[in-house]
Amino acid sequence: MEIKKLIKPAAIAAIGIAIIIILNPAACVGATERGIRYVFNKPSEEILRPGIHLRVPLAGSVKTWSIVPNKLSIDIPIDSAGAISKDNQIIGVRLVVYW
Repeated sequence: MEIKKLIKPAAIAAIGIAIIIILNPAACVGATERGIRYVFNKPSEEILRPGIHLRVPLAGSVKTWSIVPNKLSIDIPIDSAGAISKDNQIIGVRLVVYW
């Protein structure tokens, strides 16, 4: 008898949780990201900072972009792989670019 009384509330809770999971009304922006909220593929003016943000289920989305700087490092040593200058001197270079 007691089990039958618990089945109905448990089923209602399970259906409610399933609806929340399917509709997913929240989006998370990571600590090294920024996001933009889109509603029907139209971007908003607001830039979303890290955290949890609400969105319109089925009509909205949040797209994120990383703000971690990228690094490009090029090293040409002074040896036979180095470049030759106009006066036949071998030169090398170390180049690091962040963007």
